[in-house]
Amino acid sequence: MKNANRWAIALVAGMVPAAVLADGGHRIGDRCDPVGTWSMNVTFPAESGIPPFTELLSLMPGGVVVETNSQLHPNSANQILPFNGSPGHGAWERRAPCRIKFKVLKQVFDPTQNFLGFIRITVRARIDGDTISNEFADSNVELVFGTDPDAPPSLIFGGSSSVGKRVTAD
Repeated sequence: MKNANRWAIALVAGMVPAAVLADGGHRIGDRCDPVGTWSMNVTFPAESGIPPFTELLSLMPGGVVVETNSQLHPNSANQILPFNGSPGHGAWERRAPCRIKFKVLKQVFDPTQNFLGFIRITVRARIDGDTISNEFADSNVELVFGTDPDAPPSLIFGGSSSVGKRVTAD
């Protein structure tokens, strides 16, 4: 009987980690868990002329990303770029403990609402509890004209630095 109980405990103990990881690696309480919504402050180098802005980034189980920011939104008060952007959509994946990589595509439109192409954003970020961050060298922002989001970039904005915190229900 003792052996049967040990086997049952071992079986349940083996199933719990599998169940926790079944949704793409989301582990509640894991300090490296990227899943959730993040409120971020994004900064480009001063010479770019792009002022700092805020961003909301949602990383979902299974690797889906949704993003929006205060700079490319059509209702942005301090928009300096000559186009508007849609919310961003993309994918994320774990790269190392507490490290992720994500790619986001935003459709861009001229002021008369004609489709121009895409903003393509790639970022390697670090997660530490309720903080997410990246340095200039860990990101790249590009403008791609036309309908192929994988085409070579027409304009490279370069990297940005960002830091953010997890949005909680509290």
